[in-house]
Amino acid sequence: WELRQLQQGSPPSRLSVDGGTDDWQLLAAGMASCGDVTALLPPSWRLSVADALCMVMAAWDGEMLPLAALPGSAHSTALQILKDATEVRPALTAPLPLAESLEGVDGLHLRGARLWAWLRSGTLQVWDLKQTRSLKR
Repeated sequence: WELRQLQQGSPPSRLSVDGGTDDWQLLAAGMASCGDVTALLPPSWRLSVADALCMVMAAWDGEMLPLAALPGSAHSTALQILKDATEVRPALTAPLPLAESLEGVDGLHLRGARLWAWLRSGTLQVWDLKQTRSLKR
């Protein structure tokens, strides 16, 4: 990814994604309380950022739905978090039944600690990232 600064003359910043993004077909990102997505954070950060905002990301790579969170401060914007980040490291993958994984995902949406995936089978799959569980299909 390349994040371009709005000021002229500033060099672009690069954000490295552990595992690469070559196979990513879809990406969704949103803001959530870090306390609601602690499972996506390294254990050493979980207590120190519990009251902060996190940028949460979900991707579809053709097989899995990797999930990652980037912590900010209590008043961070998504742009500030991206500007300060140097690496995204997916922590979990959202479980998807094999048959539906083979069919594929047409769309992703993140809002707070909820991830929605519109599957090619016509099914809407929802996960609660706070409780790390599937809600319904």
